[in-house]
Amino acid sequence: SGSWVIVSDQGADCFRVFDSATNYRFVGSFEAEGVGDTDGIEILASRFVPGFPSGIFAAQTGDSHVRLFHWSEVEDRIGESACNGGPSIIRPSAPVGLDAN
Repeated sequence: SGSWVIVSDQGADCFRVFDSATNYRFVGSFEAEGVGDTDGIEILASRFVPGFPSGIFAAQTGDSHVRLFHWSEVEDRIGESACNGGPSIIRPSAPVGLDAN
């Protein structure tokens, strides 16, 4: 990966990835299971998070829950397919459904 910008496409319930080092060229997209109407995302690409050796992709859902995903799984899925229920869906890691309030 490089200097990526990840945006939520709420209408499609997916995320689109752009490379800021190449004038925001479209890299790919992915879906995250259980994440719809995303209210925010955060990425901590660090090897020092217990249980998440490659870092975390966190997404707050429209119902105020947070889903956590292994960053390596996100990286592996980007570009596999468009956001339409294809093989680009990543599964959340425990803990799931933390109250964001």
